Amino acid sequence: MKTTTLFFAIMFIFGHSYSQTVTEAIKKTNNERYPEAIRDFKLIVSQMPNDGTAYYYFGVSYRDWETDRKSTR
Repeated sequence: MKTTTLFFAIMFIFGHSYSQTVTEAIKKTNNERYPEAIRDFKLIVSQMPNDGTAYYYFGVSYRDWETDRKSTR
C-alpha cells in the first residue's frame, strides 16, 4: 500500500512539474523571449523525447525567433 501511494505521489509531482515547465516555456515564446524558450524546450525534449507537444512548440519558438531576427535586419 505504501509503495503504491509513493508511486502515485511521485507521478503527480513529476507530472505537475513537467506541465508547469512546458507552460512556462510556452509563455516565454508568447512573450518573445525566444532564446530562453528554446533553451527550455531543448531540455524538455532531451528528457521526454516522445513528447510531440514539446517538439511542436520548440519548432514554433525557432520559427518565430528566426522571423523576428530577419525583420530587425
